[in-house]
Amino acid sequence: MQLEINKMNIPFMKWAQDDNKLSLTIMLSDIKDHKISIREEQILFRASSLNKDYYLNLSLFDLIDSEKSSFKITSRMVDFKLIKKESKEWDYIITNKSDYKKYISYDWDKLEDEIEDNNMESMMQNFQQQQMLQELMSKQNTDCSFEGCNDDNCCHNDSLEEDPNEESQDTISSEVDNVSE
Repeated sequence: MQLEINKMNIPFMKWAQDDNKLSLTIMLSDIKDHKISIREEQILFRASSLNKDYYLNLSLFDLIDSEKSSFKITSRMVDFKLIKKESKEWDYIITNKSDYKKYISYDWDKLEDEIEDNNMESMMQNFQQQQMLQELMSKQNTDCSFEGCNDDNCCHNDSLEEDPNEESQDTISSEVDNVSE
């Protein structure tokens, strides 16, 4: 069955990226009779949804690795994971954006997810560093009176002992009070 492209509808799309990959989501539910082609420089999409025919011919901004790229069809969308050939940020996902201007938008939810993932990764690294530090401290001898260290031969004990030649702060304060009277 040959369908006329002029009579086909254009689905709504969202996209997001990081340096290594692109995410493209085509918002269609109950997809039937789909034909999808992922090429280095292009995505071709044809499908039926709710008794309407849809078509896309997306000229990609730069090259992708078509072998490593993939898509997944769910009951509400088609989700593409496109792997970039070169690790860099693209200006836009497609070169023919004027053809799809009304139908494509940036997926801010994916950006928030990426930021959350990066924050979570950073928090995990900090947690792991703190754990390693605690492990190192717990491996030390436990005979020092310094908080976190109980080693009698530790340098912390030297800093805690008062020098008999130094006057305490209380003695100095009382002498200042006597002079001012």
